Amino acid sequence: MKKKLYLALSTIALSTVLIMPTFAGTWKQDDIGWWYERDDKSFPKSNWEQVDGSWYYFNEQGYILSNQWFGNYYLGPTGAMLTNTTIEGYQIGADGAYIPNNTSTAVSTNTSTDTTVVNNRATDYILNKNTHVFHYSSCTSVKKMSERNKIPFSGTREEAISKNYRPCQICNP
Repeated sequence: MKKKLYLALSTIALSTVLIMPTFAGTWKQDDIGWWYERDDKSFPKSNWEQVDGSWYYFNEQGYILSNQWFGNYYLGPTGAMLTNTTIEGYQIGADGAYIPNNTSTAVSTNTSTDTTVVNNRATDYILNKNTHVFHYSSCTSVKKMSERNKIPFSGTREEAISKNYRPCQICNP
């Protein structure tokens, strides 16, 4: 008799859990950008998270990055990582990663701008001459930066570091 009672109670409990709606978080926006608030009111920071089947990168403040390269991944206009496409002439695979072209691995120098290009991946950065931090031009910190401290820079990450600048911890260039 006890076994039947436990089985019945277990069945009811399991059925209740299974019919409860699953709540996803909510996208929110302010004047800085978009973020994702989970049901428990927490939000992702400084990491990748899959939301509704798409991958997003959330910076240190929890905002998504968009319209930019983040490492070997391109985040599109909605912030979602793009896959199986070509961006700025660079092929992106099914996993979202940039696929290097074996013929473009040589280092070359463009003498007109003195910019070294590795794998054809020179990037436009903003250097902060006061803090010696470099950022993607779309970084939220650039908007807050004094104009007199902004130095436009087109080159590789390694070049910026070799000039004694360190990567921003928000946009992670």
